[in-house]
Amino acid sequence: MRKIRKRRNKQRKIIVISLIAFLFIMVGGYAAFQTNLNIAAKGNIINTPDECFEVSDNGDGTGTITNYDASCGSEVKIPERINNLTITKISAATYTGTTFVGSFALKGLTKVILPDTLIEIGSYAFDHGQFETITIPQNVVTISGHAFASGSLTSINLNEGLETIGTGAFEYNNLTDLVIPKSVKNLNYTIASGNLINGDSAFIYARDENGEIDDTTLISFGDRKRKQVVIPSNVKIIISSAFVSDDEVEQVIIPDSVTDIREWAFWSMPKLSRVDIGFGIENISSSAFHVTPNLDVININRKENAISGEPWGADNATVNWTGTN
Repeated sequence: MRKIRKRRNKQRKIIVISLIAFLFIMVGGYAAFQTNLNIAAKGNIINTPDECFEVSDNGDGTGTITNYDASCGSEVKIPERINNLTITKISAATYTGTTFVGSFALKGLTKVILPDTLIEIGSYAFDHGQFETITIPQNVVTISGHAFASGSLTSINLNEGLETIGTGAFEYNNLTDLVIPKSVKNLNYTIASGNLINGDSAFIYARDENGEIDDTTLISFGDRKRKQVVIPSNVKIIISSAFVSDDEVEQVIIPDSVTDIREWAFWSMPKLSRVDIGFGIENISSSAFHVTPNLDVININRKENAISGEPWGADNATVNWTGTN
Protein backbone atom coordinates (compact mmCIF):
# COMPACT_ATOMS: atom_id res chain seq x y z
CA MET A 1 0.00 0.00 0.00
CA ARG A 2 2.81 2.38 0.92
CA LYS A 3 4.44 1.77 -2.46
CA ILE A 4 1.12 2.48 -4.22
CA ARG A 5 0.68 5.75 -2.27
CA LYS A 6 4.24 6.83 -3.11
CA ARG A 7 3.62 6.05 -6.76
CA ARG A 8 0.36 8.07 -6.75
CA ASN A 9 2.03 11.01 -4.98
CA LYS A 10 4.79 10.95 -7.54
CA GLN A 11 2.22 10.95 -10.37
CA ARG A 12 0.38 13.90 -8.78
CA LYS A 13 3.63 15.88 -8.58
CA ILE A 14 4.36 15.17 -12.23
CA ILE A 15 0.85 16.32 -13.22
CA VAL A 16 1.11 19.53 -11.15
CA ILE A 17 4.53 20.35 -12.58
CA SER A 18 3.24 19.67 -16.10
CA LEU A 19 0.24 21.96 -15.53
CA ILE A 20 2.47 24.75 -14.24
CA ALA A 21 4.80 24.39 -17.22
CA PHE A 22 1.80 24.43 -19.59
CA LEU A 23 0.49 27.64 -18.00
CA PHE A 24 3.90 29.30 -18.39
CA ILE A 25 3.97 28.34 -22.07
CA MET A 26 0.43 29.69 -22.59
CA VAL A 27 1.23 32.99 -20.87
CA GLY A 28 4.43 33.41 -22.87
CA GLY A 29 2.64 32.57 -26.11
CA TYR A 30 -0.09 35.11 -25.39
CA ALA A 31 2.50 37.79 -24.61
CA ALA A 32 4.27 37.08 -27.90
CA PHE A 33 0.93 37.13 -29.73
CA GLN A 34 0.01 40.44 -28.11
CA THR A 35 3.41 41.88 -29.05
CA ASN A 36 2.86 40.85 -32.68
CA LEU A 37 -0.57 42.51 -32.62
CA ASN A 38 0.97 45.72 -31.30
CA ILE A 39 3.68 45.68 -33.97
CA ALA A 40 1.09 45.08 -36.70
CA ALA A 41 -1.10 47.87 -35.35
CA LYS A 42 1.79 50.32 -35.53
CA GLY A 43 2.45 49.52 -39.17
CA ASN A 44 -1.14 49.51 -40.37
CA ILE A 45 -3.49 52.26 -39.27
CA ILE A 46 -7.18 51.40 -39.37
CA ASN A 47 -9.60 54.04 -40.67
CA THR A 48 -9.93 56.96 -38.27
CA PRO A 49 -13.56 57.17 -37.00
CA ASP A 50 -15.98 59.47 -38.84
CA GLU A 51 -16.66 61.55 -35.74
CA CYS A 52 -13.04 62.81 -35.78
CA PHE A 53 -13.74 64.87 -38.92
CA GLU A 54 -15.87 67.84 -39.81
CA VAL A 55 -17.17 67.44 -43.37
CA SER A 56 -19.14 69.78 -45.60
CA ASP A 57 -21.53 68.42 -48.23
CA ASN A 58 -20.54 69.39 -51.78
CA GLY A 59 -24.09 68.72 -52.95
CA ASP A 60 -23.21 65.94 -55.38
CA GLY A 61 -22.67 63.02 -53.03
CA THR A 62 -19.12 64.12 -52.26
CA GLY A 63 -17.67 65.86 -49.23
CA THR A 64 -14.87 68.19 -48.20
CA ILE A 65 -13.02 67.71 -44.91
CA THR A 66 -12.90 71.08 -43.15
CA ASN A 67 -11.43 70.11 -39.78
CA TYR A 68 -9.90 67.29 -37.75
CA ASP A 69 -10.14 66.70 -34.00
CA ALA A 70 -6.52 66.40 -32.85
CA SER A 71 -7.61 64.45 -29.73
CA CYS A 72 -8.31 61.50 -32.07
CA GLY A 73 -4.58 60.90 -32.40
CA SER A 74 -1.48 61.83 -34.37
CA GLU A 75 -1.79 58.92 -36.83
CA VAL A 76 -4.60 59.43 -39.32
CA LYS A 77 -6.04 57.26 -42.07
CA ILE A 78 -8.74 59.28 -43.77
CA PRO A 79 -11.69 57.11 -44.87
CA GLU A 80 -12.93 57.22 -48.46
CA ARG A 81 -16.45 57.85 -47.15
CA ILE A 82 -17.52 59.90 -44.15
CA ASN A 83 -21.16 60.42 -43.19
CA ASN A 84 -22.15 58.72 -46.47
CA LEU A 85 -20.18 61.27 -48.51
CA THR A 86 -17.28 60.33 -50.79
CA ILE A 87 -14.28 62.42 -49.72
CA THR A 88 -12.85 64.32 -52.69
CA LYS A 89 -11.40 67.45 -51.08
CA ILE A 90 -9.49 68.66 -48.05
CA SER A 91 -10.21 72.32 -47.44
CA ALA A 92 -7.70 75.10 -46.91
CA ALA A 93 -6.67 76.02 -43.39
CA THR A 94 -7.24 79.65 -42.47
CA TYR A 95 -4.41 81.82 -41.16
CA THR A 96 -5.65 84.14 -38.42
CA GLY A 97 -2.49 86.24 -38.21
CA THR A 98 -1.06 84.18 -35.35
CA THR A 99 -2.05 80.58 -36.11
CA PHE A 100 -3.86 78.29 -38.54
CA VAL A 101 -7.45 77.18 -38.01
CA GLY A 102 -9.16 74.20 -39.64
CA SER A 103 -8.22 71.26 -41.80
CA PHE A 104 -5.12 69.33 -40.55
CA ALA A 105 -2.72 72.23 -40.00
CA LEU A 106 -0.85 72.33 -36.68
CA LYS A 107 -2.50 69.12 -35.45
CA GLY A 108 0.76 67.32 -34.55
CA LEU A 109 0.23 64.57 -37.12
CA THR A 110 3.00 61.95 -37.30
CA LYS A 111 1.48 59.70 -39.97
CA VAL A 112 -1.10 60.40 -42.68
CA ILE A 113 -2.76 58.09 -45.20
CA LEU A 114 -4.90 59.86 -47.78
CA PRO A 115 -7.96 58.23 -49.42
CA ASP A 116 -7.88 57.13 -53.07
CA THR A 117 -11.03 59.18 -53.71
CA LEU A 118 -9.20 62.47 -53.02
CA ILE A 119 -8.98 65.01 -55.87
CA GLU A 120 -7.87 68.28 -54.27
CA ILE A 121 -5.75 69.33 -51.27
CA GLY A 122 -6.30 72.90 -50.09
CA SER A 123 -3.85 75.62 -49.11
CA TYR A 124 -2.01 75.09 -45.79
CA ALA A 125 -4.06 71.90 -45.27
CA PHE A 126 -1.17 70.01 -43.60
CA ASP A 127 1.00 72.96 -42.61
CA HIS A 128 3.46 72.14 -39.79
CA GLY A 129 2.89 68.40 -40.09
CA GLN A 130 5.29 66.13 -38.21
CA PHE A 131 5.08 63.16 -40.60
CA GLU A 132 8.19 62.30 -42.63
CA THR A 133 6.61 60.65 -45.68
CA ILE A 134 3.40 61.07 -47.64
CA THR A 135 1.98 59.38 -50.75
CA ILE A 136 -0.36 61.42 -52.93
CA PRO A 137 -3.15 59.19 -54.34
CA GLN A 138 -3.62 58.69 -58.08
CA ASN A 139 -6.78 60.81 -58.39
CA VAL A 140 -5.33 64.01 -56.89
CA VAL A 141 -5.21 66.76 -59.51
CA THR A 142 -4.39 69.82 -57.38
CA ILE A 143 -2.08 70.44 -54.43
CA SER A 144 -2.66 74.05 -53.42
CA GLY A 145 -0.19 76.59 -52.07
CA HIS A 146 1.73 75.72 -48.89
CA ALA A 147 -0.32 72.52 -48.47
CA PHE A 148 2.61 70.66 -46.86
CA ALA A 149 4.78 73.62 -45.87
CA SER A 150 6.92 73.99 -42.73
CA GLY A 151 6.88 70.30 -41.88
CA SER A 152 9.14 67.28 -41.36
CA LEU A 153 8.87 65.66 -44.80
CA THR A 154 11.92 63.72 -45.97
CA SER A 155 10.14 62.20 -48.99
CA ILE A 156 6.93 62.66 -50.95
CA ASN A 157 5.52 60.42 -53.67
CA LEU A 158 3.64 62.40 -56.31
CA ASN A 159 1.20 60.72 -58.66
CA GLU A 160 1.19 60.82 -62.45
CA GLY A 161 -2.01 62.71 -63.20
CA LEU A 162 -1.26 65.57 -60.84
CA GLU A 163 -1.69 68.84 -62.76
CA THR A 164 -1.16 71.75 -60.37
CA ILE A 165 1.31 72.35 -57.54
CA GLY A 166 0.75 75.66 -55.77
CA THR A 167 3.18 78.23 -54.43
CA GLY A 168 5.38 76.92 -51.62
CA ALA A 169 3.55 73.59 -51.51
CA PHE A 170 6.54 71.71 -49.99
CA GLU A 171 8.72 74.56 -48.77
CA TYR A 172 10.68 74.40 -45.49
CA ASN A 173 10.78 70.62 -45.03
CA ASN A 174 13.67 68.13 -45.11
CA LEU A 175 13.21 66.74 -48.61
CA THR A 176 16.36 65.28 -50.15
CA ASP A 177 14.77 64.69 -53.55
CA LEU A 178 11.66 65.80 -55.43
CA VAL A 179 10.40 64.01 -58.55
CA ILE A 180 7.69 66.02 -60.31
CA PRO A 181 5.46 64.02 -62.71
CA LYS A 182 5.29 65.09 -66.35
CA SER A 183 1.53 65.55 -65.96
CA VAL A 184 2.16 68.72 -63.91
CA LYS A 185 1.55 71.73 -66.15
CA ASN A 186 0.97 74.42 -63.54
CA LEU A 187 4.03 74.65 -61.32
CA ASN A 188 4.31 77.68 -59.06
CA TYR A 189 7.34 79.31 -57.47
CA THR A 190 9.12 78.39 -54.20
CA ILE A 191 7.56 74.92 -54.21
CA ALA A 192 10.71 73.34 -52.76
CA SER A 193 12.50 76.26 -51.11
CA GLY A 194 14.21 75.62 -47.80
CA ASN A 195 14.74 71.87 -48.17
CA LEU A 196 17.84 69.62 -48.37
CA ILE A 197 17.76 68.51 -52.00
CA ASN A 198 21.12 67.34 -53.31
CA GLY A 199 23.07 68.35 -56.39
CA ASP A 200 21.47 69.78 -59.52
CA SER A 201 18.11 68.37 -58.45
CA ALA A 202 17.87 71.34 -56.09
CA PHE A 203 17.18 73.57 -59.12
CA ILE A 204 13.46 73.37 -59.93
CA TYR A 205 12.40 74.66 -63.36
CA ALA A 206 9.16 75.83 -64.96
CA ARG A 207 6.94 73.57 -67.11
CA ASP A 208 5.24 74.29 -70.42
CA GLU A 209 1.66 73.38 -71.38
CA ASN A 210 2.80 69.87 -72.34
CA GLY A 211 4.50 69.27 -69.02
CA GLU A 212 7.95 69.55 -70.56
CA ILE A 213 10.68 71.11 -68.41
CA ASP A 214 11.65 74.67 -69.35
CA ASP A 215 15.15 74.75 -67.90
CA THR A 216 15.66 78.38 -68.94
CA THR A 217 13.35 79.54 -66.12
CA LEU A 218 14.40 78.82 -62.54
CA ILE A 219 11.43 78.87 -60.14
CA SER A 220 12.76 77.35 -56.93
CA PHE A 221 15.98 76.26 -55.22
CA GLY A 222 15.73 73.45 -52.69
CA ASP A 223 18.91 73.30 -50.59
CA ARG A 224 18.97 75.63 -47.60
CA LYS A 225 22.34 74.32 -46.36
CA ARG A 226 24.52 74.93 -49.41
CA LYS A 227 27.17 77.62 -48.85
CA GLN A 228 27.98 78.39 -52.48
CA VAL A 229 25.37 78.25 -55.24
CA VAL A 230 26.47 78.13 -58.87
CA ILE A 231 23.42 78.60 -61.06
CA PRO A 232 23.45 76.33 -64.15
CA SER A 233 24.34 77.92 -67.50
CA ASN A 234 21.02 76.91 -69.06
CA VAL A 235 19.14 79.44 -66.90
CA LYS A 236 17.99 82.74 -68.45
CA ILE A 237 15.36 83.91 -65.95
CA ILE A 238 15.36 83.71 -62.15
CA ILE A 239 11.77 84.33 -61.10
CA SER A 240 10.26 85.90 -57.99
CA SER A 241 11.23 84.23 -54.70
CA ALA A 242 13.23 81.47 -56.38
CA PHE A 243 15.66 81.68 -53.45
CA VAL A 244 13.92 82.18 -50.11
CA SER A 245 15.32 81.75 -46.59
CA ASP A 246 18.32 79.68 -47.66
CA ASP A 247 20.00 80.07 -44.29
CA GLU A 248 23.55 78.95 -45.08
CA VAL A 249 24.15 80.36 -48.58
CA GLU A 250 27.07 82.78 -48.56
CA GLN A 251 27.84 83.24 -52.26
CA VAL A 252 25.79 83.04 -55.46
CA ILE A 253 27.41 82.85 -58.90
CA ILE A 254 25.06 83.85 -61.73
CA PRO A 255 26.25 82.81 -65.21
CA ASP A 256 26.42 84.86 -68.41
CA SER A 257 23.25 83.14 -69.66
CA VAL A 258 21.00 84.90 -67.13
CA THR A 259 19.27 87.98 -68.54
CA ASP A 260 16.55 88.69 -65.97
CA ILE A 261 16.44 88.58 -62.14
CA ARG A 262 12.89 89.19 -60.87
CA GLU A 263 11.56 90.81 -57.68
CA TRP A 264 12.52 89.12 -54.38
CA ALA A 265 14.48 86.49 -56.34
CA PHE A 266 17.00 86.31 -53.46
CA TRP A 267 14.90 87.06 -50.42
CA SER A 268 15.63 86.70 -46.70
CA MET A 269 19.08 85.14 -46.98
CA PRO A 270 20.86 86.09 -43.75
CA LYS A 271 24.37 84.84 -44.63
CA LEU A 272 24.54 85.88 -48.27
CA SER A 273 27.59 88.15 -48.54
CA ARG A 274 28.62 88.05 -52.22
CA VAL A 275 26.91 87.82 -55.60
CA ASP A 276 28.73 87.54 -58.95
CA ILE A 277 26.64 88.31 -62.05
CA GLY A 278 27.66 87.56 -65.66
CA PHE A 279 27.69 89.86 -68.68
CA GLY A 280 24.35 88.64 -70.08
CA ILE A 281 22.25 90.42 -67.45
CA GLU A 282 19.73 92.92 -68.84
CA ASN A 283 17.33 93.47 -65.94
CA ILE A 284 17.53 93.28 -62.14
CA SER A 285 14.40 94.09 -60.13
CA SER A 286 14.70 96.85 -57.53
CA SER A 287 13.84 94.28 -54.83
CA ALA A 288 15.86 91.35 -56.18
CA PHE A 289 18.06 91.13 -53.06
CA HIS A 290 15.47 92.18 -50.47
CA VAL A 291 16.29 91.33 -46.82
CA THR A 292 19.93 90.32 -47.30
CA PRO A 293 21.54 92.31 -44.44
CA ASN A 294 25.04 90.85 -44.91
CA LEU A 295 25.27 91.20 -48.67
CA ASP A 296 28.40 93.36 -48.96
CA VAL A 297 29.55 92.87 -52.56
CA ILE A 298 27.76 92.59 -55.89
CA ASN A 299 30.10 92.10 -58.83
CA ILE A 300 28.57 92.66 -62.28
CA ASN A 301 30.41 91.96 -65.54
CA ARG A 302 28.85 95.02 -67.21
CA LYS A 303 29.99 98.60 -67.58
CA GLU A 304 29.03 101.06 -64.84
CA ASN A 305 25.30 101.84 -64.57
CA ALA A 306 24.44 99.47 -67.43
CA ILE A 307 21.65 98.11 -65.22
CA SER A 308 19.43 100.58 -63.36
CA GLY A 309 18.17 100.31 -59.78
CA GLU A 310 21.47 99.83 -57.92
CA PRO A 311 21.75 98.18 -55.33
CA TRP A 312 18.46 96.31 -56.00
CA GLY A 313 17.34 95.95 -52.39
CA ALA A 314 20.79 95.12 -50.97
CA ASP A 315 21.13 98.35 -49.01
CA ASN A 316 24.52 97.48 -47.50
CA ALA A 317 26.17 96.26 -50.70
CA THR A 318 28.93 97.80 -52.77
CA VAL A 319 28.38 97.30 -56.50
CA ASN A 320 31.49 96.65 -58.59
CA TRP A 321 31.07 97.12 -62.36
CA THR A 322 33.78 94.90 -63.89
CA GLY A 323 32.77 94.76 -67.56
CA THR A 324 33.05 96.92 -70.65
CA ASN A 325 29.66 96.40 -72.32
